[in-house]
Amino acid sequence: MLRRISIVFGFMLMCAASSPGFADDSFKAKGDFCRQQMAGIDRRASTEALETFSQLNRCEKFCSTASAEQNSAPLDQLAIREQRCDTAFAGLPAEVLSRFGAAPDADDLSAASEASARAEECRALATQYPRLANDRRGPSFNKCSNACDDAAMRIEDAGYDVAGYAAACEREYTGAMSRLPR
Repeated sequence: MLRRISIVFGFMLMCAASSPGFADDSFKAKGDFCRQQMAGIDRRASTEALETFSQLNRCEKFCSTASAEQNSAPLDQLAIREQRCDTAFAGLPAEVLSRFGAAPDADDLSAASEASARAEECRALATQYPRLANDRRGPSFNKCSNACDDAAMRIEDAGYDVAGYAAACEREYTGAMSRLPR
C-alpha cells in the first residue's frame, strides 16, 4: 500500500515538474515586448512601418495566446501556439529584436526622472495655490502633475515615443507655471 502511494505520488511530481505551467513564461514577455514596440510605431508613416506594425501585432497575438493558455490548453495545441509565437517573434526585423531585453537608454531614464520631478513640483504648487490646482479649460497644476506622471511611467516602462510624452509634460508644465502670480 505504501509502495503504491509513493509510486502515485512520484508520478504526480514528475507530471507537475514537466507541465508547462511551472516553466517561466517567456511567451508573456515576448507578447508584452511586441505590444510595447507596436505602440511606438506610426503605421501611417510608410509601408515599411505598416509591415513592421503588422508583424508586431501578429507576434503579440500569438505570444499572448500561448501565454494565456499555458495551463489550460492540451499539450498538442499548446505546442502549436508556442511554435506560432516563436516563429512570429523570430520573423521580426533585426532592429526590433535587438531591443528585446536591452537595458534602457540613459537619455530615456533622464527624461523619465525629469518628468517625475516636474510632477512632484506641480503637486507641491497645487497645494500652495489651490485656486490654480484645477482648471477645466486652461492649464492647471493637477493636469501638469498627471501629464508628467504619465510621461515618466510610460517612458520608464516602454521606452518609446520619449519625445511625445516629454513634450506633453513640458506643455502642461509651462502652461501651469505661466499662471503663477508674479
